[in-house]
Amino acid sequence: MVWKVNEISVIERRQIRVVNKELAREVSLWALNSSCSSKEFLEKVKDTNIVLKNEVYKQIDQRRFERKLFKVLVTSDGNLANDLTIKYWKEVLKENERLRFSQMSRQAFELLGKVYKYNEYEKRDGSLVTKVREGDVIIADEKSVNKELMKHLMSIQRDPDRGLYEDQPLIPFPMLGSSTVDEMREMLGIITTHKALTGDLISDVLLSVENIERTCEIFKDFWNAIPIDELHFRNRLVALNKKHPDIPRRDQFRPIIISSLLIKVLEARLVKPLRDYMTHHLHSSQVGFVPEMDIFVNLSRLFHYTHKRRERRLRSFLLFLDFSSAYNTVLHEKLKLFDLLSEKSVLTSLEVQLSKAIYSRNTIELGEESFKPNVGVAQGSIVSPYLFNVYAEDMLLGLEKEGWRGDDLYGYADDHLVVSGSIIQLKRAIEIVVR
Repeated sequence: MVWKVNEISVIERRQIRVVNKELAREVSLWALNSSCSSKEFLEKVKDTNIVLKNEVYKQIDQRRFERKLFKVLVTSDGNLANDLTIKYWKEVLKENERLRFSQMSRQAFELLGKVYKYNEYEKRDGSLVTKVREGDVIIADEKSVNKELMKHLMSIQRDPDRGLYEDQPLIPFPMLGSSTVDEMREMLGIITTHKALTGDLISDVLLSVENIERTCEIFKDFWNAIPIDELHFRNRLVALNKKHPDIPRRDQFRPIIISSLLIKVLEARLVKPLRDYMTHHLHSSQVGFVPEMDIFVNLSRLFHYTHKRRERRLRSFLLFLDFSSAYNTVLHEKLKLFDLLSEKSVLTSLEVQLSKAIYSRNTIELGEESFKPNVGVAQGSIVSPYLFNVYAEDMLLGLEKEGWRGDDLYGYADDHLVVSGSIIQLKRAIEIVVR
């Protein structure tokens, strides 16, 4: 067979920067095993970041393909190639079935997703944003794209009228006292591992089975107002294309914010009191992120409630609410999130100060662009779902004060349902929600 090639197009290949995980692992283990306290650990990591700043990130191709099958095919032709192909895939899938029922099941399902694409049905977030559309103009320059994406995120999460963190002195970390090793083990046990890393050379190898005891011992004094370098509060923005495979506008991306493991460790101190509030004090119609609860609790409630009303020939008017960018629009100050945490006795004054200290340092970065958000709860934070529940609870309490019963109200994080018995009451519910 002879192929006549009239034109060859150059396939666009984009180099992307990724965190050097191997280096982060080495630095974290070295600092862990050569330190006697969390302060000493942080000093070692800071010094290493200065020395190895050019090695923290590495460049890779956007796509990497395995060539195992290709190597087999180029050695043969005709029917033999087809037979080898079939044999190859039979062996691959047989091995994958073995993995699927082992501790490597995640790896097995990743392969099935790549082969059968079952996990990409109507998938929206299929790629990173490398270009944006502004009217009929397509912006492809990386720096310009980053600028457009950050400009949109800033329009949501930065309000100049509410006091910018850049214009205020950093809020000091409170002296919360040391924890015991057992308390540390419980706190660190809630942090999920195998997540993306930031560029501060802190690896989740600290939480592995073989290192957890040492980590608990070193970090038990972490909340004694020790200085923490600002490099640990640089959160990476990863922009996923919501219009994949099309080129999105600057507002058509899903922001994934990657934060340092150290921030999660800091926040772990707040999980226990927040969970206690979720369990014993939060409005009973809210089941999102509440221990021992899930969406099926409210589905069951709604089914039985509407069934009873239909039996009595009563009409129901259902107002479904799904707030746009709900987590990104939580207000921090002026009788908002931090004040609510104090007023409702969710956290002590020192615990609220810890949360404020973290937020006063948090920075979102994309390439050379960066800003400090003063609106919204931090994405990727282990306590943000709880903070949002506290913040959004007043809407449910307000509806209850206006005559709605607990049976009429349903909440799952930022998804809400308000049941009314008449059009007039429905309109009133809308007015209250808008207010």
